[in-house]
Amino acid sequence: MGRILCIDYGDSRIGIATTDELQIVVSPLTTVANNNSYMEEILTICRDKEPESLVIGMPYGENGEIGPAAKKIIDFSKKLISALKKNKIITQCYWHDERYTTRDAHETMRNIGVKKKRKMAVVDQIAACNILRAFMETSERHREKITPERLAEYDKN
Repeated sequence: MGRILCIDYGDSRIGIATTDELQIVVSPLTTVANNNSYMEEILTICRDKEPESLVIGMPYGENGEIGPAAKKIIDFSKKLISALKKNKIITQCYWHDERYTTRDAHETMRNIGVKKKRKMAVVDQIAACNILRAFMETSERHREKITPERLAEYDKN
């Protein structure tokens, strides 16, 4: 068994969470600024943590439809998978429904009294933890593996 890494991609920040090698504990890892160097930072994390799986939060609509936010994730996924392949980083990639995870992260932090300034620094990490926990509770057969065929389906739309 190996680590699972989770990415909560956002327009401003990218939250990252991980499991331990036994996939028992989910922990926030870091927040990466969504700027020109974000991909290199993610690749560095992947080299360091050597995840067996990588989960990317997918913002499906209420009825599971693909909207503008989900299209951004599809584009990000393509870039990430290409960069992983180019850098010879082998890991299985998945999408997992991220609906409500950021809202839930804000609520959790409000309930425990986290200060607003600190909230912005960790909200994306907490959301990534929420996505990762939900992914781990999903049976293997219901996990949405990102394959070249699956990505090609979105190129048609």
